[in-house]
Amino acid sequence: MTSKIRSGILLAGVLAASGLWACSLIVTRGDTQCATDGDCAGFGAQSKCTPEKVCATPTTDGGGGACTTNKECIDREGGVPAICRKDTKVCVRLTNEDCSRVLSVTAQGELLTDRRAVENDDTIVLGSLTSLLGANQPKGEARVNAFELALQEFAARPIPIGGRTRPIAVLSCNDIDVTPPAGGADPAVVRSARHLVSSVGVPAVIGGGNSGTTTAALKEVTAKGAVLIAPSATSPALTSNPDKMGLFFRTAPSDALQAIPLIQLINEAEAAPPAGKKLLVFSKGDSYGQGLRDQLVDKLTYAGKKISDPSNTAYKGLEYKADAAFDFSPLVQQALQFEPGIIVIAGTNETVDGLVKPIEAQWPGAKPRPTYIVSDGLKADKLIDLIKADENAAPSTQLRTRVRGTAPGRPNAITDTFAIRYTSRFAQAGSGATTFGTAGAYDAAYLILWGLGTVAPDAPISGQGIVAGIRRITKTGKTAVDVGPNGIDVGKPLLASGSEFDLNGASSPLEFDEAGESPADIEVWCVQKAATTGGAPSYFTTGRYYNAQTKTVVGTYNCPTGGDGGT
Repeated sequence: MTSKIRSGILLAGVLAASGLWACSLIVTRGDTQCATDGDCAGFGAQSKCTPEKVCATPTTDGGGGACTTNKECIDREGGVPAICRKDTKVCVRLTNEDCSRVLSVTAQGELLTDRRAVENDDTIVLGSLTSLLGANQPKGEARVNAFELALQEFAARPIPIGGRTRPIAVLSCNDIDVTPPAGGADPAVVRSARHLVSSVGVPAVIGGGNSGTTTAALKEVTAKGAVLIAPSATSPALTSNPDKMGLFFRTAPSDALQAIPLIQLINEAEAAPPAGKKLLVFSKGDSYGQGLRDQLVDKLTYAGKKISDPSNTAYKGLEYKADAAFDFSPLVQQALQFEPGIIVIAGTNETVDGLVKPIEAQWPGAKPRPTYIVSDGLKADKLIDLIKADENAAPSTQLRTRVRGTAPGRPNAITDTFAIRYTSRFAQAGSGATTFGTAGAYDAAYLILWGLGTVAPDAPISGQGIVAGIRRITKTGKTAVDVGPNGIDVGKPLLASGSEFDLNGASSPLEFDEAGESPADIEVWCVQKAATTGGAPSYFTTGRYYNAQTKTVVGTYNCPTGGDGGT
């Protein structure tokens, strides 16, 4: 559990999530006491720096304590999932306030979420770090589902890890704060990342839920030698982030690429009647929203001027805070006063209720309604729900025909078969299979699991070892192996023979450069009508896309059953 301050007095060494620390002393100091064990010299000869950055004295009796098996740790925790760390021989309770779920899958496909998930001492625990609260929770749940699907497929076709079959479990953690942490306390993403890599000691983490949380988690994860694979982080700033340390990959391409087809959509909307439309760009105040906005400011010309030109009165840019409690109403009023013909949103799911819904509800009836051009962060069920409500209204404002956007990746045979398997296992998951980041999380799981399969007998399980394995199984020009069950059958003999192969993902080609980047196509999507009366509209890939190989936008925009937007 996290240390807490009461009346300015810190109870140092409060039982950490791992249960390894006994109270040693009371001090009147800040919430963060240390970065290394050396910082704790003044707290006693045996004092160490805990994962919560508090100086405390280790204990070997009661609580966590010394151990030899996972089972004794689970029993000590009253049946709650726990492990006996192989390196320290001490008990660690896996779940806490931020990391609430442990899961494993048997060869028969049974999902284990109780003590059975980690009772086997050979179990390798991996980490998942995504948004499990707030507006983006459906996306986070879809990514955990994708991780689970990959576990199930490998459990049914196990590959040796270090010469033997080993169970895999995932500890799922939340990376988002519904309300801002008080008093400068660490945000959820930092707490969760520290618990995963410092307390539990996982060698690999899939996450975070967006570019902002990924950036915050990066330093925590790589500093402990674990690998971080981001399924949806697209901020250009991550390309040169110094905290990567060769331990970071992302299955989503940089927004430096997504901006290209996004700008083309803006140019076409400007050219469509009526003339003289104003452009309003909303951006989220994190590395994702700011990064995509900066690409637009740098490259977009609108109404004959760069939008970076202060004299361009046809353009307005507004930023909202990356804060779940943020009040959007002042921005809504500014939008209504500006009366834009085009609204671009470089943000995430919270803007559907925060911006689109109130702008539509309060729009002056006599004015032409705006076209919405949005980034991948809004391509989820919440936007579909709003469009469905408008379709069923009398009269409808035809919101569906005024919404379009871009998203990394482009459907292909691998994507389609993944979506079928995902929907089969998670029948109630809505559009989770096609929500941006779901296929990326599935690919990330495959990268880690194949990477573990390259570990030599008796070699330690480490982030560096997994990275070496990922490099071995993503060799361009070698035998192609697709993600999915059939691909496991193809890859197993290649792995056994020591051969390299070329893993192809459902989200991207997984052709990583030295920076851990995998350029990918960027789709242009629209929303098509429901297939049946009263049904839900759905996202549709229009046929136009940014081709990562030719570095150009190709194809024809085609939105069936009433969609528009040009060709």
